[in-house]
Amino acid sequence: MASLGGAGQVVRLNYDGQVIGSVQLPVSQPSCQAFAGPTQEQLYITTAQEGLNTEQPSAGSLYIVETGIAGLAEPTLRLEWTTYRPALNNKAGLRRTVEGILFRMRTGIPWRDLPEHFGKWNSIYKAFNHWSKKGIWKKLFSGLTTDSNLELVFIDGRDVKAHHHSAGAAAGHDEHIGKSRAGNTSKVHLAINAKGLSHVFTITGGHINDCTEAPALIKKIEGAQILIADKGYDSQTIRAEAEALGMSVIIPRKKNSIKGNKGLDWQLYKLRHLVENAFARLKHCRAVAIRYDKLARNYESIVSLACAFLWLPM
Repeated sequence: MASLGGAGQVVRLNYDGQVIGSVQLPVSQPSCQAFAGPTQEQLYITTAQEGLNTEQPSAGSLYIVETGIAGLAEPTLRLEWTTYRPALNNKAGLRRTVEGILFRMRTGIPWRDLPEHFGKWNSIYKAFNHWSKKGIWKKLFSGLTTDSNLELVFIDGRDVKAHHHSAGAAAGHDEHIGKSRAGNTSKVHLAINAKGLSHVFTITGGHINDCTEAPALIKKIEGAQILIADKGYDSQTIRAEAEALGMSVIIPRKKNSIKGNKGLDWQLYKLRHLVENAFARLKHCRAVAIRYDKLARNYESIVSLACAFLWLPM
């Protein structure tokens, strides 16, 4: 096993508690416990920000220490420790930049109105836009959903009012803003797991019907057992798409249906309130409840960040 040995040292101990290997980090003290991956091949160690100065520029960073041991192998095997390497950008103010992005997500204020203690608003926006372009926020969200409980999956869609600031993107691409009875809108199509946490989502214009986008959304759900949706998804195409992926379907049929709802599991259907609750929590973030972003990828990044934020307490 591995342990923090003080003064920035990470040591490996055998079952008798004796030190059998070590690696030195260029900091005076780690600030929390090391986190080990499932194969025990890597350890993740955060370092303290106290005393951050030019002589100790790596404080406040996350490091990965590679142990070279796979699975539950005996600690006497392959004791070579590789050198550490920074896992995150060590730029000063990175934490404040991310906090500024979270603040804007929660409040929906214009980037120019960000409080000064987060740093220059333009720098924060450029960082967000750059990471959005590289797909960092989507990767962050998808990384959290790898162990998602897909025994039950609920799908639904919600219209989002597009603020007039979101119009006029110069990119010339489809930015998923459409006309509906509410004016300019986008629509979030969301699939949540059995715990009520977001699993995948898509963004379309507000004029796109739920049934139209549902097959594309269902294709992104792998390994689900039961699909639950309201009667707005009563479509043979949707049922066939879900059943082809091995899902059982619980969708009430419409009143004019000849087949009716005989045999429908109404007890499981009552759990559909979980997807309504998920939308309610997401819309606590005003930048999700109202679309202010001109670019579709930036709005998708905001939704990804909000979905990831809801996963953190779990």
